[in-house]
Amino acid sequence: MTTNAAYYVGDSTAANTLVITNNGQLFVMSASSFIGNTIDSSNNTALVTESGSLWTNQNSLVVGNSGVANTLTISNGARVENSVGYVGFLDSSSNNVVTVTGAGSLW
Repeated sequence: MTTNAAYYVGDSTAANTLVITNNGQLFVMSASSFIGNTIDSSNNTALVTESGSLWTNQNSLVVGNSGVANTLTISNGARVENSVGYVGFLDSSSNNVVTVTGAGSLW
């Protein structure tokens, strides 16, 4: 999938999930991506797993812009690429986590 708009996993809602697997690819062009954007967005999850799976952001990727307890997991050889990455951006964000695990996994 390719989009020119900002991509949200939980813009102002909680407990949303994005899974990219089996060589799946998401390209966010000319915009940023957010996992947990507003203070109301918490417990959102993105999982990018398995070799060949890729999430590319030409701009920034923010895990917990102002939300809490949002997670990004990159595993089993998957890749996430972006120009700038943030884990917890605004003062209201807390307990946001990024985990990179498994051989060949990259952020």
